[in-house]
Amino acid sequence: MKKNQERADAAELAIALYKTQNDNEDALCDLLCDLEHLCAQDPSYGSFQDVLRLAKVHFLTETSDDLLPFGGPAEIPTVVIDIDGGAIHGVRANMPMRVLILDADTEGSDGERIQSIEGVEVYVHDHHLLPGSENISPEGVQAVLMELGDNTDRLPNQEPTAIINELIAGLPGQEGYEIGYRDALESVASALDGSVPKSVLRLVITAAMDAYANNSEKRGMGLQSDRTPVQCHFEAYAAHEHGDSPVFASLRTGVDFLVRLRTAARWCDKFGLLRVAMDAAPDQWGPGEVASELRLVDTELVVSGGLFWFQANVKHGNYHVETRAQDIEDFCRAVESSNQEHLFFGENDDLEAEVLDALGVAD
Repeated sequence: MKKNQERADAAELAIALYKTQNDNEDALCDLLCDLEHLCAQDPSYGSFQDVLRLAKVHFLTETSDDLLPFGGPAEIPTVVIDIDGGAIHGVRANMPMRVLILDADTEGSDGERIQSIEGVEVYVHDHHLLPGSENISPEGVQAVLMELGDNTDRLPNQEPTAIINELIAGLPGQEGYEIGYRDALESVASALDGSVPKSVLRLVITAAMDAYANNSEKRGMGLQSDRTPVQCHFEAYAAHEHGDSPVFASLRTGVDFLVRLRTAARWCDKFGLLRVAMDAAPDQWGPGEVASELRLVDTELVVSGGLFWFQANVKHGNYHVETRAQDIEDFCRAVESSNQEHLFFGENDDLEAEVLDALGVAD
């Protein structure tokens, strides 16, 4: 297997060649820029951002033994922020870093620390976690991760090639995955070749699922890639008896979303994961501006036990809201077979009328 030093040496040769052809000291930056131009001009290379993210996955798995400058078990950089009542009481990390927290809740804040960032007035919390400071606490961060299950819920150590072959053999149209998707599977296999934190695993799985979705037209899974997406509306509620909540969440659902659901469910089943949480959100929480009024943050798409739902935290409410959990296969079949513009999912008999009224659509 190629060593990390050999990988660095190969990259240095590429940079040296680029310098000779461009006579430019900013060769690395120019090379990356030109590669992005190449991806924009030739779609066969895929999205530059997708490739860059997959490269980051490879880097994390290939440097698992030397990520921490102070030794100890390899982890990705992790920050723990303690918040109570909307106020930040502490920031800890497992290695030196700078942490910027941009808080849009500026009411009653010190005016000198309020700045306009990306067009929004925010209160800036700027924490410099320097070597030797009490804020650098690998043991404290590790304790938090252990309570979250990151170190106790390990995946079985399997031989990488066997994993790749098993996954590809279990998919229809397997001959279509030689380009792109196999690379993602190799990233999964590399991460599984030993114990890894869940945070790294989620990143790897997301990259694999994105590559899987990008090849969706090659799979016989129902929807054609050029079919018009369906507007799906889900009943929403507060996971607290007295909490305010949206009435519904809406999502324009196409083949890529169905593929992502089915792939996440397959990963849960194959690797014994209790749940997979992805950084994804519905197009709208309704009615009106309820998402802004409740200050919904940290929205996730959760897949667990053959079900899926969206959930989001209420910033100052100490609870979360979520959509009614749906069976993945039942949902996919409903979308695949539908000739309707709108589909409704929930237990509320008035959901359809409430959604259409909020959207100004005649039923």
